[in-house]
Amino acid sequence: MLFTCFSFAGFSLETQSGIVYTVSKSGSVTVTGYKGSESSISVPSSIDSRSVTVIASRAFSECRGKSLTVTVPDSVTSIAEDAFCGVKKLTVKCNDNSFAKYYAYTLKNLTKLWSDEPEQYPDETVVSLTGAQAAFTPCRDVKKSDWYYAPSGFAAQHGIIKGYADGRFGATDKMQRQDFAVILSRLCGFVSDEGSAYTPVLGDVRDSSQYYFEPVCFLHAKRIISGYQNGNFGVGDGITREQVCMFLERLASYYGIDTSVKANVGSSFSDFGTVSAFAKDAVSWCVSLHIINGSGGKILPSKQANRAEVTTLVGNFINYCIYGNKYVPAPAPTPDTGINNNWVKSNLPYYIRVNRTQNLVIVYKKDAEGHFNIPVKAMACSVGLNGKTPTGTYSTTDKYTWRFLSGNVWGQYATRITGHYLFHSVPYYSKSKSDLEYNEYNKLGQPASLGCIRLCVADAKWIYDNCPSGTVVTIYDSSAKEPMAKPAPVRINTGDSRRGWDPTDPDPRNPW
Repeated sequence: MLFTCFSFAGFSLETQSGIVYTVSKSGSVTVTGYKGSESSISVPSSIDSRSVTVIASRAFSECRGKSLTVTVPDSVTSIAEDAFCGVKKLTVKCNDNSFAKYYAYTLKNLTKLWSDEPEQYPDETVVSLTGAQAAFTPCRDVKKSDWYYAPSGFAAQHGIIKGYADGRFGATDKMQRQDFAVILSRLCGFVSDEGSAYTPVLGDVRDSSQYYFEPVCFLHAKRIISGYQNGNFGVGDGITREQVCMFLERLASYYGIDTSVKANVGSSFSDFGTVSAFAKDAVSWCVSLHIINGSGGKILPSKQANRAEVTTLVGNFINYCIYGNKYVPAPAPTPDTGINNNWVKSNLPYYIRVNRTQNLVIVYKKDAEGHFNIPVKAMACSVGLNGKTPTGTYSTTDKYTWRFLSGNVWGQYATRITGHYLFHSVPYYSKSKSDLEYNEYNKLGQPASLGCIRLCVADAKWIYDNCPSGTVVTIYDSSAKEPMAKPAPVRINTGDSRRGWDPTDPDPRNPW
């Protein structure tokens, strides 16, 4: 049942739960208010078969002074920075890598620094992740073997960089300045007012019917972007890599992030001297945080950035500045040695790579230069069936000697990679070392799990014992030859009375 009331912007509708919304010209739904009295609210993903995509400015201002829990669906990809103004304590429940998570983290970590009007933001923000990943459909021209597969998926999950209407991502397409402005506007709480009056300031941004008019005016007013000396913004011009760095640094300053840290870029990149004077500090800052990592020892500052490069830089900004480096896309192996792990930054002793294609885990330690380029241990594993193990780079967290798993089974020596994905032994029917699923054990070396990475007990225990929480793990696909061969998995004779035990379990009671 819907209740209709007239609003200034047009007709507003109200759901039974008290959520007030409008339907945009494009047919999507914007949440504009809340008239209910509940302290726990679920924003629907759709209303009347229309997708809910926006939470507008001051939408929940009626909850001022209250504690509020809001569940936000993946469909929402735009939330006004002051949508929850005046809320005393805000808990945002959402999926991992969703736009709602990004938004909540900016409130949680940055609002005390970024605003001259602190009353616009909750006094306290809590992020409550569901354990699931935000859903997305990969663009039809992006393959899992592409180096930009993970960052493009990350950006798509957040709704920040989207594909074209025809389903393509267009990785090598050059990005123009006005299109990058649209991306930046999504990052800092811009919500279109569909006709709201903006005063044109830049000479070539005057047509309010253009898709970039509001985002450019919004960002210019906040001094995140600027135009050329001739008074134009540069609509139609390609955005260069150094300009991307400059605008990301300004966005960081808007958030209140410390941008004073600078890297000694000249010693690392041979072309740093060609960086424009206006961008040198910004590029140095981006290098110091590994937002930009260069290519072949060069920054290529004046090169026009393509969509894959912009996606990667924006993803790195989110992960390093907002999420604390939870995810960094891995570069492809170099052709000479097949190993190029120089990009991994960790003070811990090991780095782990999981090749889904080959069901192979390889552990690396540091070389003399401090890079994880020395392979030390290979393990046969079983990744998820039908691609259920996610790709990307993560940092391990929790450890368990026994862990209850999906399917009402148990695993030994579990190490959490991300969300509900873990390294663990082949499952057991019960919490008993003599109750192994031996038929599943004989699948080691091929896809078999529901998403976790299965190992024999000896290998699962090795990771449990030797790889501290925070160890970096990259999961990827490749059919190329690896620096270590996959060990032949041990097989169990299912007619053997010892079949309930993993033959590699070091427990002295092991009958093998």
